[in-house]
Amino acid sequence: MTSQQFAYIESDSSLGAASALPYMPISLIYGEKEVSVSALVDSGAALSVLPYSTGVQLGAVWDEQTIPVNLSGNLAASEAAHYSLPAAFPAFHRSVSPSAGHVATMSR
Repeated sequence: MTSQQFAYIESDSSLGAASALPYMPISLIYGEKEVSVSALVDSGAALSVLPYSTGVQLGAVWDEQTIPVNLSGNLAASEAAHYSLPAAFPAFHRSVSPSAGHVATMSR
């Protein structure tokens, strides 16, 4: 098994190191578009949530999504929809296809 270390990035300057979370670079692909983003490393997550703005960058059309997703926790009030996206993980020299069961949820 390959192990990697990822930078912890502070998400709230008023909290400093207490708000630091691990992020890794990934590339998301939707149709002919590809967007490189930093993704939160959460090895226990059942799905990935991407911001509405990232979906728009990829060319996803919110109103065309017909599978609603119910989120919980701090995202419980967010409207979300299902997308299946291929992703590339440069840190691991690996790509995955949506058929591999990786699901992204776009939240707005």
